Amino acid sequence: MNSAKPPYKPAIKKFRTAPVAPFTEAMRLFQTGKVAEAEKVSRKALKSDPKHVELLHLMGLIAFQQGKAVQAADYIGKAIAAGGNNNPAFHVNHGLALKTAGKLKPALTAYDRGLAMNANNAGAWNDRGNVLSQLGQLGEAESSYKRALDLVPNDAKAWANLGNVLVKLDHLEDAVEACQKATALNPKLAPAHNGLGNAFNALGKIDEAITAFETALNIDPGYHEALGNLASCYEGANRTIEARTAITQSGSALKDNPHLALIYAKCDRRDGNLEGAVELLEKIDRKKLAAALRRDVAFELSRLYDQLENPAGAFDAMSEGNQQMLLAEGVDESLGDSFLETLTQLQDWYTLQRVQSFSQINVKDNEPDPVFLVGFPRSGTTLLGQILDSHSTLVMIEERPMLNELVEKVRSSHGGYPDGIEALSDNDVADLRQHYFDAVDKECNRQPGQIIIDKFPLHLVHVGLILRVFPKARFIFALR
Repeated sequence: MNSAKPPYKPAIKKFRTAPVAPFTEAMRLFQTGKVAEAEKVSRKALKSDPKHVELLHLMGLIAFQQGKAVQAADYIGKAIAAGGNNNPAFHVNHGLALKTAGKLKPALTAYDRGLAMNANNAGAWNDRGNVLSQLGQLGEAESSYKRALDLVPNDAKAWANLGNVLVKLDHLEDAVEACQKATALNPKLAPAHNGLGNAFNALGKIDEAITAFETALNIDPGYHEALGNLASCYEGANRTIEARTAITQSGSALKDNPHLALIYAKCDRRDGNLEGAVELLEKIDRKKLAAALRRDVAFELSRLYDQLENPAGAFDAMSEGNQQMLLAEGVDESLGDSFLETLTQLQDWYTLQRVQSFSQINVKDNEPDPVFLVGFPRSGTTLLGQILDSHSTLVMIEERPMLNELVEKVRSSHGGYPDGIEALSDNDVADLRQHYFDAVDKECNRQPGQIIIDKFPLHLVHVGLILRVFPKARFIFALR
């Protein structure tokens, strides 16, 4: 769920370049819903002044309003290049247009630029979280939603978005709490009830999940995602009659809804109609599906082919499913390249001369600095963390986003990351430490004097920031 509308007013106030009158008239028309007339006035004015910053931006807003996201991103990009680079609203609107156009990585860059100039835009943090979630960067998405909620604690949509990403992270109790906060704030917010259903379903609380999905559908009878989740919930509980009933009573045609077709095929398999299930799934144009749904269809086909003694078909479908699973979870080559680029950037940035030039930090609180349990995935960090957590003077935080939140705060409020690390003052560090410890205390019942064990294997790439904020931090490096 995105913020309701792009933030027009800051952009209007920032620039007052000639010709003023046409722009003022075009904006008046746009704000009163006369979009076509506003476009006509803007186009005419741009012929005489093709680099008018405000008019270019307004044309982007008009195109976005008309459902032309690619064109909107192009116009707003031109506005930024023509002189609007210092306007945070332009970058945020650019991010929204790019996201809607499916250009997620450029959208993330645009949001980061806007938030670096104005970190108090809760809607932008929420939308940025949506981009990160779609990119599979779930921990960072969680941090972004929490930044939005720090600014506007009563934003039901942000709570619902946080709940949805917590389900994907398998933090199910937290997901239930977040979605319940969203439904309490806005009982008519169907996606919040849908997210609550997903969390309950993952917890095995089938009846509660069904109630949540049905509530979402009562609010929005055309909410196909909630319908699919309800039918899937029934199918997973082997209640195939109820699953079929939910699908057929909705009036949705299976040929128009691959998710429902998949659930119906699973019901066919459970009821012994293997050929019917295969026929149904083979009619789906899988190349048009999102990665997660394509993964599920491919795995189901693999299972069906195997039961029908078609090993070649089963192998091909399983291979397709494995490939789509990586894409669905964000483990694709581009994200891998992005991580390697981050490593290279940090490696180049941390020179001996730069580190030696850092000012000494005087810590103002009495909190014991954490111990960071780092290493590589599958190196035994989980078992070691559990052993350490059994000691009364230690408390373990397992793969939670507290340090990611510090990275985001440095990026957005202190001049970028890693550049902002160098200039951190005592007060900046005190603020970052307080944010970290407050976040920890929301996650666990920490007793006075307990030392935090922050277990997150790949936090080893942020050792520089850790030592700047926690000068007495210690590290346990697990290596198999």
